[in-house]
Amino acid sequence: MKIQKAGYYKLLILLPVIVLIITGSCGSQRKMAGGNQENHFFEIGYGGGFTGYYVKYRVFENGKIEQFNFESDSYLPYKKLKPATVAGFFKRIEKLKLQTIQLNQPGDLSEYINIFRD
Repeated sequence: MKIQKAGYYKLLILLPVIVLIITGSCGSQRKMAGGNQENHFFEIGYGGGFTGYYVKYRVFENGKIEQFNFESDSYLPYKKLKPATVAGFFKRIEKLKLQTIQLNQPGDLSEYINIFRD
């Protein structure tokens, strides 16, 4: 399936913004106990290249953010954002229709976003 160039560029613009906000947001980290029962979330990730290093996050509507630990093959608590902040991401995902874009461009580095709904 061919990639839609406009959709690809939307993803390239949105992905770094989300990563910057997640990794650089103010506030203290909170412990998030127990499993997640949420059914609406998105995953973002990037990596590859010479080192083969990957980073992957899962962002829930309620503001919980988990980082995937590739060594233990599990998600670990990372941060908690205000639900209003995260709501903006979900609105942009819907507005840009990112869930309809199929990206399949093998290469040295990869960036992706996966959207999950119930």
